[in-house]
Order: sequence, then structure tokens, then C-alpha cells
Amino acid sequence: MRVGLISDIHGKLRAEVFDLLAGVDRILFAGDVERLELLDELEVIAPLDAVWGNVDGHEIRRWTAESVELELEGVHFAVTHGNLVAPNFDSLLKLFPTADVIVHGHSHVPRCDRRGSRWIVNPGAATKPRSGHPASVAIARVEDGEVEITHLSLADGALFTP
Repeated sequence: MRVGLISDIHGKLRAEVFDLLAGVDRILFAGDVERLELLDELEVIAPLDAVWGNVDGHEIRRWTAESVELELEGVHFAVTHGNLVAPNFDSLLKLFPTADVIVHGHSHVPRCDRRGSRWIVNPGAATKPRSGHPASVAIARVEDGEVEITHLSLADGALFTP
């Protein structure tokens, strides 16, 4: 199973997102969409689970959650924007104690850290990246309870390590 991870699109859904997430089985969106119709556009690619971010207004918050937890192919995922714990994103491990993979956004900085058998992943910002990183998304490959995370630059589709 391939799971697309995306965050921080801030009102603009770049065409490259459709190319890089083509063929994923599901999309997890970690907040800051700003325009509700963009979630509908993402859902054209694959089924979508989305959380709201700190810039998302009431309309978006009515259709999304503060956090989402789900199991995919035997792997427990948790998704949240992360603004409530920033800059201490490692505290998400305590907030989601049973999650194998915790996906967050907010910082606009891609991340892929392993803490024992658990992952903390920020796909990076699909728009407005920070700290010299490219605009990006990530893919979680899930097979037999194991997870592999890759980040992809929107500029050229190249794999990179945060």
C-alpha cells in the first residue's frame, strides 16, 4: 500500500502534487488547506483523511478533525497539524502512544525521524517551504506491517532526505 502524505498547501494545490501522488491508495493531509474545495481535488487522487491546521477557518474545521488515527495494512497512523505542540514535535509521541507513524505539518520543514520502532514524519510544505527545503510531499510504503518513508521534491520529483 502507498500512502501519500501532504501538508501546508495554503490555498494552492500545485499540479505536481497530482503527478507525484498518482497511484497512491490513500492520502493523509496534515492541515493548513485554507480552501475547502482543495480537499475535494485531492480526493480525486485517492481517499482522503484530513485534519485542520492553525490557519484553517470554521468551514474547514467543520469538515475535518483536529487529529485522525487509523490503521492501514496493520500500521497505526496518527495525523495532526502540530501547531498545538510546536516546536516540540517529539511530544506527539506521548499524545499518540500507540501510533507507529505520526504525521504532522505546521513547521514547513520536512522531517523523517525514527524513534525506536516509531516514526515522526512531516512531508514538508507543498507551498511556502522554509529553511532552504524544497516544496514537497512524502510517500509511506506499507507492507507486512513495515513502513518506508520517502520525500519527493515538487520541483522535479526527485527523492531527497530531510
